[in-house]
Amino acid sequence: MSGNPHFRHPAIANAERTHILTCGCDSFAAGHAIHHIQARIFSKCPPEKITDIQVEGHEGNHFSIRMNGELRNCWHANPHAVATFVAIATQAEPGHVAHFGESSLLAASNGEVSATLYANIEGQETSCTFKDGEPRPMPKASGPGLIWLN
Repeated sequence: MSGNPHFRHPAIANAERTHILTCGCDSFAAGHAIHHIQARIFSKCPPEKITDIQVEGHEGNHFSIRMNGELRNCWHANPHAVATFVAIATQAEPGHVAHFGESSLLAASNGEVSATLYANIEGQETSCTFKDGEPRPMPKASGPGLIWLN
């Protein structure tokens, strides 16, 4: 990795085409939405705390990653977000899919677009929560659950 303070890992190097995949609910628990503080921590993660990973398939809300040689099971509330992340990650070159810091933030870039997902890694599934008590539809790959970063 680089000691450059402006270093961007290849998984997020394409910042103008990066989107955060979410479920659209009001929960900031792993497997749901990324809080702005979590996003700030993610954007400032030092290179020595970034670990390259491989995505090894998915089904619905579940997917697997290989990190440091170990297979880990992951979950996210939005199956569309999982499918989008896995599609980008499986098209990415080696070294362009990563786990950031001690959080559950994952990122991938296929050279054209980057995606981040706040996954629940080896944790318990949790229900979506809504402040108004009314569930909203899960965002699709191009829906309101994608937040474009500039």
